[in-house]
Amino acid sequence: LSVGVLLVLDRKDEERGTGPSTPFTRVWCAFEEFVALTNSDREEPLLLDVATCNLGRGVVLCDGLPEGDRDERRPEDMTAAWRTKQNNEKEFDIEVLKSGLTLQLDKAQASNEDDRVHILNSIACQPLEQRPPLAAHPKYEEVNQL
Repeated sequence: LSVGVLLVLDRKDEERGTGPSTPFTRVWCAFEEFVALTNSDREEPLLLDVATCNLGRGVVLCDGLPEGDRDERRPEDMTAAWRTKQNNEKEFDIEVLKSGLTLQLDKAQASNEDDRVHILNSIACQPLEQRPPLAAHPKYEEVNQL
């Protein structure tokens, strides 16, 4: 059972004309991140992990320690687990992440325009079918800042 969202960021691919950080241009991805980071209705908060590939190797920024690395009964193992996490995360290509820090929700795309309208309206607390969605809203800015 999932307890969060895994955001997979791509590198710039000149041949395909994609990236970097394509998910930051997609409204569904922005919505999932928004829900993961702001949903206070849950007993436990949702986690947000971010993954990319660097030099042919997958690298993940984990929201906390991965469950398999935790053993609270042995503090010395916890210290080693945090050290391992830090060493692994040093391999993350920060440039891929930086390119995503310029999200503009109102410009985010969807394969289906109805999805884009519904998501923008949901975030702005407007009727889902309202057309066109608001061009700007304080909640959009909140999502852009996450």
